[in-house]
Amino acid sequence: MARDRGISVVFQELSLIPTLSVTANIFLGREELRAGLLNERHMDAEAIGLFLKLGISLNPRALVANLSRAEQQMVEIAKALQSKPRLLILDEPTTAFTGVETERLFSIVAHLKGEGTSIIYITHRMAEIKAIGDRISVLRDGRLIATRTRCRYR
Repeated sequence: MARDRGISVVFQELSLIPTLSVTANIFLGREELRAGLLNERHMDAEAIGLFLKLGISLNPRALVANLSRAEQQMVEIAKALQSKPRLLILDEPTTAFTGVETERLFSIVAHLKGEGTSIIYITHRMAEIKAIGDRISVLRDGRLIATRTRCRYR
């Protein structure tokens, strides 16, 4: 499984369950138990720690259905980061973001890169490519067209 190999993916289409809480979605399939019961307090605390890292404020007990699309996208990112990936793949992550939220994501990406996490960032937006790309690959119809380092785009 990719997660076991240190790979997390955040797809453009959300994979959250709207009728579950934020914490339940983050830990779905990786629930923490204590004496055979869900350790909700610990999972909530860990979710809050992820939110602090992401620079967002969310109630871990809130239902996903009650969140904005941008907040749901941040929950997806928190879910991906919960497993402390070595490689994070982000597929069109800013489609529901405002400029401020996009800048926050860029800051998160920079922080993760600084920690040694590799990022594959998929987008059609040239401004985003120029803002955060170190090495840029262009694909067309599933074929590699070119790969360049960022300095060639300045």
